[in-house]
Amino acid sequence: GDDAPGHAHHQTENGYDVYVNGTRAGSYVAAGKILGSFYPDLKDKISSGVHVTGDEAVLVKWRGSYFVSVEEVGESLPAFHTNTSKPTGAEGNVPKVTTHRPNLSVSVIDSVTLKVLHRISHPDASFRHCVVTDNAVFYTYFNTAHKRTELSSVALFSGLIPPTGITMFSNSVPRREKADTAYDRDRPISLQRTYILPHPVQTLSLTKTRYGILPKSLLILDHGGRVYSVDLRILDPRRPTSKPSNEEKKEGLMQYHPVVTVSSVGAVSYNKTIPHSTAIYTSGRELESEVLVWTSGWRCLWRRRGFDVLPPDFNKFGLVAALVGLAGVCAFVTWKGKNKRV
Repeated sequence: GDDAPGHAHHQTENGYDVYVNGTRAGSYVAAGKILGSFYPDLKDKISSGVHVTGDEAVLVKWRGSYFVSVEEVGESLPAFHTNTSKPTGAEGNVPKVTTHRPNLSVSVIDSVTLKVLHRISHPDASFRHCVVTDNAVFYTYFNTAHKRTELSSVALFSGLIPPTGITMFSNSVPRREKADTAYDRDRPISLQRTYILPHPVQTLSLTKTRYGILPKSLLILDHGGRVYSVDLRILDPRRPTSKPSNEEKKEGLMQYHPVVTVSSVGAVSYNKTIPHSTAIYTSGRELESEVLVWTSGWRCLWRRRGFDVLPPDFNKFGLVAALVGLAGVCAFVTWKGKNKRV
């Protein structure tokens, strides 16, 4: 697909090739079989390119063009240890029992230069699904060794501006003498965490709103046909391993725990199940607080946060009476002003 003016990259049998104005300019050789390539949604609305921490520092999000390549690097290993010596009186060779243990490799690649920005391997893992948004990547896989579904989150940042970095008297933001291009840009700072999910995952998706102001949530469709919503702060790779500080509490960051609790309270589908569903689609509406969630079972789930709508018990009569009273006062003051003798 097109990534920058004159740039395009294409998947090949062994990896990816990048072309500049129709000429092959570079290549990326995959470590194994490519299971899929995943890209950020270019139509997705992003309200801010930075994240303000609890101590008023500014984390600058990675703004480069990138995609995620998921590869399977398999190997044949003994299924179990056994005595391969020939028993007394036995004839012929003793067969060696082997099994295929796939290793999953996930790479975040710059789509212009094909540089590897981040790479992580998961042994004994079977890939399930992946979603990409802004500067974050979320993907799930089945851990064949521990027989459980796991989810990994990756976040990319360009750098950190301290709380006193931008003031009237100082500015610690680095200035570049030449134009910033993908070939000159430094590699991002990548953070990664892995979590354990209580249910097998059918597919993943992310909420979308009209202006991109409302914080996103991760939508999980399990094999039972239920759709769950998970706050991205729960999956934030910046969650501390020790007791969170006051600044981290201001951001809503909790102490890291590998198990993500998904209850029926957070189910977008409530107590309903949606059979034969394999995909989730989301869309925004007129109000920023409204999100439409569709499943491939053609069921629409309407979700509302309600921060930009009036509550049901709002005193509309009092508001109308106050407006009428103010209009009457303005009319009276205007009439008195016209009839006042100078």
